[in-house]
Amino acid sequence: MNARRRHRVGAAAPLADSLLADEPNGLAIDFTDGSYAIRNGSALQVGRASDLLTVSRASSGMRYNAAGVMESVGADLMRFDHDPVTRERLGVLIEGQRTNLFTQSEFANGVTDAPVSSGLVSATTFTGLTGSTGLAFGHDGSTNSSAYKTGVTVNGTTYTLSFFVRMDDGAAPAFGSTTNGSSLNDFYCFVGGAPPSPLTYMTAHLGGGLYRVWATGIASSGGACGIAKVATNSSRTFKVSGYQIEAAPMPSSYIPTTASQVTRAADFPTLARSAIPYDDTQVSIMVEANWNYGSGLASALRASLQIDEGVDVNRLFLYNGATQRNRMVTNVPGQGSVALAGAAMSAAPVRTAVRVGPSNMRIAHDGVLSTSSTDYPLVPASLTTVRFGRTASGAELFGHIKRVVIVPRLWSDAELIARSTP
Repeated sequence: MNARRRHRVGAAAPLADSLLADEPNGLAIDFTDGSYAIRNGSALQVGRASDLLTVSRASSGMRYNAAGVMESVGADLMRFDHDPVTRERLGVLIEGQRTNLFTQSEFANGVTDAPVSSGLVSATTFTGLTGSTGLAFGHDGSTNSSAYKTGVTVNGTTYTLSFFVRMDDGAAPAFGSTTNGSSLNDFYCFVGGAPPSPLTYMTAHLGGGLYRVWATGIASSGGACGIAKVATNSSRTFKVSGYQIEAAPMPSSYIPTTASQVTRAADFPTLARSAIPYDDTQVSIMVEANWNYGSGLASALRASLQIDEGVDVNRLFLYNGATQRNRMVTNVPGQGSVALAGAAMSAAPVRTAVRVGPSNMRIAHDGVLSTSSTDYPLVPASLTTVRFGRTASGAELFGHIKRVVIVPRLWSDAELIARSTP
């Protein structure tokens, strides 16, 4: 870990400073500007989060920079991400390990990289990804066209196919019918051999006429993964690139490939608990986070923050459940677990504040206090590690963490409401 630094006199104050407000002790990290602040009585220490946290990711990973351009971030570096359209600073991107099973994801060698293609499909230029190549789909009202890959899926396993599209008229791709060949659909997808209903496809606008589309299905015989445009689909033509096939129920950030499949390792930022003011009997925590592409809806456990003793046993655990977001669990030796329900599940960003102490545990979301509290006699003692967006064994956030505050005292109900208000 690099040496920490203090804020320079006359320089713009880091955003983490304001997150501590009037707290006499505690830690604040604002991942939107990459700053941290630690206050311990009269001593205030500020600096870069990348100097404070230990980050482990044994591969590069993609992000959008402040100009809205996709770029690669090297191994063991945090991915400070931006909205490619609004340029909003989203925070640090946390994802689990994923593999793109499609080689030559940007079709550098044209249609031969499909490798199964037919009809009005040709090599073309494509901007907005890591290269400049893709495939163009034409339409003449009588020819069926396709470009797909086989042999990478296992029957009975769930896969998500994602890709980047530029419609030649600049508008969004349209999917308006459950019938694949309908004129209400511009094209349709095969995921592991079968075409999911086009009405289940998801689309995200990435700016400048670039869209990412994804569809999820369970692999069956044949195993085709790709795109088809038949004669009866709409007359709209388009270009496509960045094919990505993942064994998962939702997509992750883009993983470009060439001649081989590529695995992006998990993001794993941690902090030694001893580095911050902490009390083994009481703690209050605020986390602001979001989940990409609705991924919070597609998994039973997605961690926002965990403080533990090195393994997932005795811990404070803030996470998404299958139906609830930012649910709090505390595990104490001899006491079992106590969970406190969070807000209704949503993929939208949420700011959560929670207190855990000998009197009770209570939680608030986006300025709304939970209707109940949970009595609990103990807080886990001798915890050693703070994990951001991950448990010791996995359960990654698959989204962004914007801000975190940890203080060694119990916030009142009014403070929970204030702290959870965006």
